[in-house]
Amino acid sequence: MLISSTVSPPSLEEFMNCPIDRLKWIDGHLIEEVPLTSKTKRIQARLARH
Repeated sequence: MLISSTVSPPSLEEFMNCPIDRLKWIDGHLIEEVPLTSKTKRIQARLARH
């Protein structure tokens, strides 16, 4: 699951040199990655089998 964040680095190069934990660079924006719960992991595993 991903949630938008308002934090943005000055450049992709700077982010790549010093990445921030639990954040991903997507389309020029930082997106905070929310850890999955065990229930969500089980549901996703079941969906992946189909």
